[in-house]
Amino acid sequence: MTASHSPTDARTAASRWLWLALLLLAAALRFAGADWDGGIAAHPDERFLVDTAVATPLLGDPTVAAPDFPYGHLPLYLLRLLVLAAPGADPLYAGRLFSALLGVLLVAATGALGKRLLGERGGLWAAVLVACSPFLLQSARFYTVDIPAALAATLALLLALRRRSTAAGILWGLAVACKVSLVVGGLPL
Repeated sequence: MTASHSPTDARTAASRWLWLALLLLAAALRFAGADWDGGIAAHPDERFLVDTAVATPLLGDPTVAAPDFPYGHLPLYLLRLLVLAAPGADPLYAGRLFSALLGVLLVAATGALGKRLLGERGGLWAAVLVACSPFLLQSARFYTVDIPAALAATLALLLALRRRSTAAGILWGLAVACKVSLVVGGLPL
């Protein structure tokens, strides 16, 4: 007895391969050459965030180390946890690799949100645009607040569409904990 393959099965398999290729492209663009600047932390926000994270105890007040700390505390505490988990690692590179990982997850989350709103093609196009967007690509190669904030906000919207309001609210709160200007993200929720 032979198994028959429908055109729908072939489209599903092709779609899975496209998603995988897209996520691999996103990873390659974000993870390659994390030491591109020789470790000088060329982005001023990244340098400020990394220096403050190193100087602040876990769950401590970052304004003690940096009185004019303008960001949410979540990215700072995440980097602090990375430093504690790998004490010999350079916090700059640990943060950059973590940001690259979050950037790839942002591509997947945006694709899932696009798929939910616009179907398979819409999801793929949304993911392609995020994977190749120069600003998002640049942001994912630094450890700043933008990528974790964007990922949390995107996941909050996706979960809200799936009627998981508690999880959506938690993720929206995490987005605001990265960058307070995302408080407006509560409007669509």
